Amino acid sequence: MAEALGNSGERLERAIAILEESSAKISSLMAALERTSSERQRRKLEEKIRAEAANYNHLRKEALEQLRWLIIHREALGMRSHGLVAEKYKIPPPFRF
Repeated sequence: MAEALGNSGERLERAIAILEESSAKISSLMAALERTSSERQRRKLEEKIRAEAANYNHLRKEALEQLRWLIIHREALGMRSHGLVAEKYKIPPPFRF
């Protein structure tokens, strides 16, 4: 069970890292959108932002699921306080565009 707990933590860390990569991509696209004046380019960027936002929100749900499994494994080992888990593994809010 301790190994499962460790694996859950690693999966959650990977999920958060991938989520952060998606967030950085959205930030980059948003910055490009602010810099462009071409209406055609703006539409393309907005489309890319919407697609990446959908991906981000999907990845966020996966990260929340991994967090849920980490808490389940902690509870199976008798750990009932999860405040430190919430502090260490912060999952950002959903992205809306």
